[in-house]
Amino acid sequence: MQSPPSVVSAVAIGALAFILACSSHEVIGHAAACMAEGGRITLLTSVYFKCTGAGVATDLAGPLANLVLAFGAYLLLKEHRSPDVRLMLALTVAFNLFWLSGCMLTSAATGTSDFAYTLRVLAVSPAWLARVALGTVGLTVYCVGIRAAAKFLQGAPILASYVSAGIVSCTAALCFVGFVPGALRAAALESFGAMVGLLVVASRRSGENPPSSPSRRYKWLVAGALATIAFALSLGRGLVVSANA
Repeated sequence: MQSPPSVVSAVAIGALAFILACSSHEVIGHAAACMAEGGRITLLTSVYFKCTGAGVATDLAGPLANLVLAFGAYLLLKEHRSPDVRLMLALTVAFNLFWLSGCMLTSAATGTSDFAYTLRVLAVSPAWLARVALGTVGLTVYCVGIRAAAKFLQGAPILASYVSAGIVSCTAALCFVGFVPGALRAAALESFGAMVGLLVVASRRSGENPPSSPSRRYKWLVAGALATIAFALSLGRGLVVSANA
C-alpha cells in the first residue's frame, strides 16, 4: 500500500493546484474569451481582470473554465493511483468548485463579480429572485466541493495545502504593480476565504490519528517553488495596459 502524501508534498501540491485554478480562471477563461470577442485586455492579474469591447461571454468564461477544469480532474481521479497525483487532482476539483461557487455567491450578495453583468443583461424580473437563485446554486456547488474534498482527500494533510494556497495567492499579490493593499485583500479572499471549505473538512478529522510518516517527495517541492515564482512575476505582477496606449 502506498503511503499518503507528506506535508512537504501537500504544501507544494496545494500551491500548484491553486496556481492552476487561478490561471485557468483569469487566462484560459477571461483573457481568451475577451480576445475571442474582439475585446481589449487592459488589466490582467491574479486577482483583477478588465476588458473593453467584450460581452457576457468574457464574464462567464472564467467560472466556466473552473467548472471544466474541475470536471476534467474528477474524471482523471479514476485513472490514477499515485497518492500525490490523486491529491493534485482532488485539490483541483475542490479549488475550482470553490472558486466557481465564490463567483456565484459574490454576485448574488453584492451585485459584483463575474455573474453580475450577465444578470443585468438578462434583466430578469424581479432582480432579487435571480440573485436568490444564483446564490442557492452557488451554495449547492460549494457543498459539492466540500463533499468532494471529504471523499477524495482522505489521509491527506489538508491544512498544509490550504495554508500553502493562501500564502501563494497573497505572495503573488504583493508583486502587483498597482495598489498592493487592495490586491492583497482580494488575494486573501479568493484563497483563504473561498477555500475555507477545506478547513471544514479538516475540522471533522481533528480526532483522527495522523497518517504514518511517508517518504518526502522533493520533486513536488521544486515544481511548486518554480511555479510560485513564475506565477508571482507574471500574473501576480500583472499586465496593465494604459487606456491611452
